[in-house]
Amino acid sequence: MHQFTGNLVGLWLRGVTRWVTRKRCRFALVTPPFLSRQVLLAKDGQSPLQLFARDRHDMNMYNYMFLDEPYSFRKMKREACITKAFDDIVRDKARPFIVDCGANIGSATVYFGQTYPQATVVAIEPEAGNFAVLERNCAQLGNVRPILAGVSNQSGMADTIDTGLGHDAFRTRVSDTGTTPLVSMNDLLREAETRGEKPFIVKIDIEGFEAQLFSSDTEWVDKFPVVIIEFHDWMLPRQKTSQNALRVLAGLDRDFILKGENIFSISNRLRNPQSADS
Repeated sequence: MHQFTGNLVGLWLRGVTRWVTRKRCRFALVTPPFLSRQVLLAKDGQSPLQLFARDRHDMNMYNYMFLDEPYSFRKMKREACITKAFDDIVRDKARPFIVDCGANIGSATVYFGQTYPQATVVAIEPEAGNFAVLERNCAQLGNVRPILAGVSNQSGMADTIDTGLGHDAFRTRVSDTGTTPLVSMNDLLREAETRGEKPFIVKIDIEGFEAQLFSSDTEWVDKFPVVIIEFHDWMLPRQKTSQNALRVLAGLDRDFILKGENIFSISNRLRNPQSADS
């Protein structure tokens, strides 16, 4: 759940101005924000994409993703080694494997798909209304595979709960009588390996369900060079929803970098192109 606020027209004008005047601004939503069909332009050669917005919540998600670029590695000291990890996978004639857990309407999925066109992006979203928009947004991208499900430590079933806080705040709860399937990260990785894909990034924003995801069967974690996670203790006080993830990540040889709402956990096995010590 992202706390991105502001006047939508003002944000739109700011984004278009930045895209025109700044070389390092990669994306712009060039359509006025009161239109349901948004046109996304990118400076690095991709064709324009259409994104679909139901309301202000969706527009806020797009502004957050393509104005702020919260998942960019630019200006990080680890940027070079992350880029090298991607290039090494491609050089080995494999496809980098990116998982978007809690994909919502696909804003991060589109961001990853556009940024890494040689990768496969699996987008996992449990709520049917969000998933319908996600499918429309990602239909233009040939490297995205949407899955209507939640993500967990083990496969199973869950309830999808509407918290009343907006499209980006649906939660999942394990339930034998639930109607939402749960897929496990280890199963996703096994399937990816059969397709010749290698782990690269997993992004996790699942509204507190990270407590369940990291409760067991966490072999997958250190296989990903980069884990990006938003914790939700601020939203769910005294429930210790970050505890399991912190315990798992702290036991591995990884850096821990705070950027905005997200924690970037980066494997220390990665090395910069020209330095064995960075």
